[in-house]
Amino acid sequence: MGKAGSKVKSYSKIKKNNINDFQLSLKNRFYEIANGGSTIDRSVFFKYTESTICPQLQLFLYDSLSKPDNFVRVERFVQFAEMILGDFNQQARALLQLNQPIKQIIEVMISSFFKCEQLDPRSITLLVDFIMEGIPLQLDPSTLSNFLQSQIILPTVVKYVSELIFIGPRDSAKLLQQVSEKSLLTHAALCLVYANLPEELRDRWKLLFSSEKHGESFMKLMKSVDRAGPCLIVIETTSDRVFGAFASQGFICGPRHTGDDQCFLFEDRQKLHIYSATGYNNNFGYLNAGQVSLPNGIGMGGHGENWSFFLHEDFNNGSSTSGISTFKKCWLAGETTFKMKNVEVWSVGAKCNEKIDTEVQNDLIRQRALTNKNETRLYLN
Repeated sequence: MGKAGSKVKSYSKIKKNNINDFQLSLKNRFYEIANGGSTIDRSVFFKYTESTICPQLQLFLYDSLSKPDNFVRVERFVQFAEMILGDFNQQARALLQLNQPIKQIIEVMISSFFKCEQLDPRSITLLVDFIMEGIPLQLDPSTLSNFLQSQIILPTVVKYVSELIFIGPRDSAKLLQQVSEKSLLTHAALCLVYANLPEELRDRWKLLFSSEKHGESFMKLMKSVDRAGPCLIVIETTSDRVFGAFASQGFICGPRHTGDDQCFLFEDRQKLHIYSATGYNNNFGYLNAGQVSLPNGIGMGGHGENWSFFLHEDFNNGSSTSGISTFKKCWLAGETTFKMKNVEVWSVGAKCNEKIDTEVQNDLIRQRALTNKNETRLYLN
């Protein structure tokens, strides 16, 4: 899954001398399902797909693949597989050939993906509603293709589910299921965030900090996050808002921002949304402590007193301003000041090798020593 506008892997663009190999693998999959026969009937198709996709998608696919003879032939199986695993134009044509309302197609694809990944289906509606927000009123292959390019979550899910059907199950561990057991994010938001990460970072999640697990200590959070590389921060407020950001270059303690236009904000629970960088400025990841004239805390998208979100070093209070120009217009917390309930940070890439200023490093050492001393005193008392 990747950021909106990035390319889905296209089987139609495999080098010419490998196309026959791909078609051969599809034919082998067909004969595996058909048990060596020349056709696949309804009962066989449903039996071989019941563990990977939801019943309604089984019905949609079989009805499309089996016309006009009410059973599936190898030629139609291969033709449809090449389309739905192809580029955006081909995928759009394949989806329209299902001859169903687009919302139902989206629902069954998302439901099947959740089934494959063993995710909680209660947040499926959140993800479907997010995708439907931008759907064109008049759908044809061209408009649907353009939509697929703008909403990368849908073609990624379609590709993932279709690979299971037409190529076969994969043995890889279910990363999203493993992360979802520890995260504040709904499973729908987790899918959306995962899809918008750069492709090379999607499968490298590691929990760096959780206030539930590590305690409510800003210095502990800072120690865990500082120069840890690309990461995701998720904040839950006492007003039941959940939001966060992807910091493409992580957080480096000091007086300057880090990151680039791969950074994005996200929102969960109340609604799902991704807010991409506008390119207007580079006020992305910020982390600082122990300063007199600069903000002390961790934040994204802003400076001074105005931020998309900023968690102060007291680890209780936060700030959020609407319409910060670094990202597309949003108001993540829905209030100018918020109370933090929980926070978590996930590493999704390699550590940063950049060295910070000696003065900043010395300030950090003093702050951490003071924090450790105070925590020891509290424990002994």
